[in-house]
Amino acid sequence: MYTGTYTAQSAAEALRFFEENETKPDAVVCYNDKLALLLMTAAISAGYHIPEDLAITGCDHSEEGQNLTPSLTTVSFPVYELGEASVEKLMKLIHEENVPAITVVHAQMVLENSCGCSLTKETPAIYFEQKLTSQIASLESSILSSMKMSAEFQNIADIDEAMDLLENYVHSIPNCSEFYLCLYANWDSVSQHILELTENEMDFEPSQDEIILKLSLRDGKRLPECSFTKRSLLPEHIYRQSDSAYLYFPLFFKNKTFGYIALAYENNRIDYHFQLVHWFMNINQLLKRLSDAKRTSILVSHLEDIYTKDALTGLYNKHGYLHRETLLLQEAAENQSTVTCFLFDLNRLKYINDHYGHNEGDFAIQVIGHALSSVTRSTDICARFSSDEFYLLTMDYTKEDADELLTRVYKYLDNYNKISHKEYKISASGGYAQSTPGASLSKEDVKALFSKADEHMYQQKQIFHQDLDK
Repeated sequence: MYTGTYTAQSAAEALRFFEENETKPDAVVCYNDKLALLLMTAAISAGYHIPEDLAITGCDHSEEGQNLTPSLTTVSFPVYELGEASVEKLMKLIHEENVPAITVVHAQMVLENSCGCSLTKETPAIYFEQKLTSQIASLESSILSSMKMSAEFQNIADIDEAMDLLENYVHSIPNCSEFYLCLYANWDSVSQHILELTENEMDFEPSQDEIILKLSLRDGKRLPECSFTKRSLLPEHIYRQSDSAYLYFPLFFKNKTFGYIALAYENNRIDYHFQLVHWFMNINQLLKRLSDAKRTSILVSHLEDIYTKDALTGLYNKHGYLHRETLLLQEAAENQSTVTCFLFDLNRLKYINDHYGHNEGDFAIQVIGHALSSVTRSTDICARFSSDEFYLLTMDYTKEDADELLTRVYKYLDNYNKISHKEYKISASGGYAQSTPGASLSKEDVKALFSKADEHMYQQKQIFHQDLDK
C-alpha cells in the first residue's frame, strides 16, 4: 500500500515503490479515478503497457476515465442514491419516525479495458473531446465576463447603480429563474470607533433584525425592493408564490458580513456554474469597497472640518474662508451681484479674560459665533480669523439688508444678556462695506472692502466705549 498525493511526482514515486517490491504487482487498485489516471500516466511514461504489464482500477466512475485508451475500470459512486436516502431519513426524523442506524446503498462495477477486459466502447471518445473543447471555451468566456464585470464595478460609487449593473449580468446565468440579493440593514455600517473619532452620530441605528431585499429578479422581471425580518431567508410572499428549491450563498469579506444571494433554477434543477464563483467574489469586493468608501468619506469630511473649521465656534477659519472666497466672487461676477463685507469684534474681551478667566472669554467668543450663525444665509461665508475677530462675506445684500443684519446680531446679544446669569455682558461692534453692483472684484478689492468695514466697526466700538464711560 502506498499513500500519495494528487501530483504527477507522487504518482511516479508510487510506481517506483511498487517496482522495488520483491513481488511486483499484477494490478493496482486506486482510491479514486484521479489517482488511477495519474498512476496510469506515470506507468505509460515508464514504458508499461496497460493492462498487459499492469492492470489499474479506480473508483468513482469519472467521465475522464471512461474516455481514454485504455478506458478505466472503476466503480460507480452512488451520489444520487446517497442523497435520496439521506433526504428520506431526514424526512422520517422530522416526522418523528424510526430510522435504521445504517442505510446501505450499492455501488456498481464498471468493467473497462484497464483491468484486461476487452470491451468495445459504445460512444466514441470524439464526443468527449468536443465536450471538453466546449467546456474550455465556456470557461474562457466566463473568465472574460468576470473580468469585464470587475472592471465595470470599479467605477461604481452607489449601491443602487451597482444593482442596475448586476441585473444585466444576472440575465446571462443559464437556466436561472430567480435571483435575490439580500443585504443586512447594517451591511455598510461604520464602526463605533470611527464615529467617536470623527465626533459623528448616526442618524438612526440599523435594525439587527432587518434584511433588505436589494435586487429581486423572477422569470426575467425585476421586482420592487423591500425589507423583511430575519424570521426567514426570503420574504414570505416569495415563498408563497413559488415552489422553487433555493441555493444560498453568503456575501462576506474577511470578518465583515454583508448578506447573501439566493438562486433558483428552472424545473428545480440544482445547478452551479464556475462563473458564479468569480461573480460572488466581484460582488463581495464591490460591497467591501462601497462600505470602505462610506467610512473614508466620514474620515475625509472630518479632516476637512479640522482644516477649514474653527474648533471653538464651528465657523470657518482662515483656510476655510479663503477656499470659499474665490467661489463666491466668481458667482457674484457671473450674476452681477453686490458683495458686502462685514467685520465684527467682541467688546471688552481682555476685561472678561482678566476678571473671569480665559474659559469665560472663550465662551463669549462662542456666543458671538452663535449670533452670527443665527442671522446669516446659507450662501454667506462667516469666519473667525483670530481671537475675537469675525469676517462675513456675502452677496445680494442691499444696504437695508446689511443694516438689518447688524440690528439682528445686536438684538440676539441683547436678548442673550437678558436671560444670562453671567456677571458680565456680551456685546460686539460691527461694520460693513459694499461693492458696486456688477463689479468684478479681485481678492485685493475684497481686502479693501474689509478695511472700510473695519473703519466702520471701529466707529461703533468708540461709541460703545463712550457709552460705557458714561
